Amino acid sequence: MEITILGSGSPPPQTSRAGQSMVVSIDDEPLLFDCGPMTVERLLENKFDLQDITSMFLTHHHIDHNSSFFHFVITSWMYGRQDLSVYGPEGTDTLISALTDIYSRDIDYRKDFGRPIEGMTGIKHQHVNDETVISEDKWTVTVHSVSHSIPTYAYRVDAHDSGKSFVFSGDTERIDSLVDFAKGADVLVHDAAVGPTREVTETDDACDQESWRQYLSTNPHPSETPMVDYHASGRESGEVAEAAGVETLVLTHFLPAQDTEATKEQAESAFSGDVYVAEDGLTISTV
Repeated sequence: MEITILGSGSPPPQTSRAGQSMVVSIDDEPLLFDCGPMTVERLLENKFDLQDITSMFLTHHHIDHNSSFFHFVITSWMYGRQDLSVYGPEGTDTLISALTDIYSRDIDYRKDFGRPIEGMTGIKHQHVNDETVISEDKWTVTVHSVSHSIPTYAYRVDAHDSGKSFVFSGDTERIDSLVDFAKGADVLVHDAAVGPTREVTETDDACDQESWRQYLSTNPHPSETPMVDYHASGRESGEVAEAAGVETLVLTHFLPAQDTEATKEQAESAFSGDVYVAEDGLTISTV
């Protein structure tokens, strides 16, 4: 099993961090989790063949987790994909319907390319809940509701042959029930959006500098916004990982000027395993 972080950012736009998205590869099968801004570009940068991705899992319907959905569906079809199954909360059917409503004339135009368009018009979907179990030849995915501002789900992937396991928390505050859900996982990717900020400098990407400036102009005290009620800190992520007995913790969902090293230190103060700060393109293999 191999986990590739495609996007490690949050709603404020960043050039250095795409929106939330990652691929879990089991043998030669890639499973896509979330589809935030710049997902398609990050897939190509990490040399994934778009046509090979036929299973997508959405944690929730916030823009930093699903805004590249339309881009992915149409572009991956152009590159040869014909099948797609999408799993996600209530509203996933609306997202899929919107594709064919908004882009109906685009899809009609693409009929002239002479290839079947079912990859765009015949997308299969399933709404998930705490009872959902999705099992295929190589893997089983289970689902667990977490605590966020809208219905949101964590996902666990268990590989059949290797016995390796992966958990993605989705966006959530610290919750005890995630400990049992992640019990014994090899890799836990956990929301750690609540953390100290640092000074933005001229060495930061120009887009990131301007994004943070504009964000602070309307949110001068990020730690006092409602965001802190719906996300976890580095220490809280570490506490969940330690109690669950996972081997590796990956922290993600960073704001433009979040002090990621301080956030990592918080996690390490509570977790005895390996801690990584998610960066776009980070790949972790379980062996």
